[in-house]
Amino acid sequence: MEAYNQLIKLGRKIKSDKSIKDRSPEYIVNEIDSIEKKLQWSSIDDFFKLFPPVKKNADDGTWNYKSALEFIRINFGERFGRDDFKKIITNGLYENPYLFKVGVAYLISLSRVDDEEMLERIIDVKFID
Repeated sequence: MEAYNQLIKLGRKIKSDKSIKDRSPEYIVNEIDSIEKKLQWSSIDDFFKLFPPVKKNADDGTWNYKSALEFIRINFGERFGRDDFKKIITNGLYENPYLFKVGVAYLISLSRVDDEEMLERIIDVKFID
């Protein structure tokens, strides 16, 4: 539950302080990493009970309920693994507006991170000098 509380607090902070992703992208990236570690091995079903997938039924080329459930079934197991949380927040297959704001802020923050060491940790690649 602690990870969910942290996620909602981060969403509220991003909503109230629109420039936080520009001023401190490392903060956003570190918060997402922290949430992901806390969610590791927890139930994906529990996550989607709290933050349900898209509920619209119209098939208009964006996420609908059927395609969201299919994506979840194909791409995730029963429990959160490495990068599963990041995959969920960056694709918009949920109803919750906080998750959308967190996902967008995370993507923007990744593009603004200057610290090469942090980038190596995020993308798991070593840069060559």
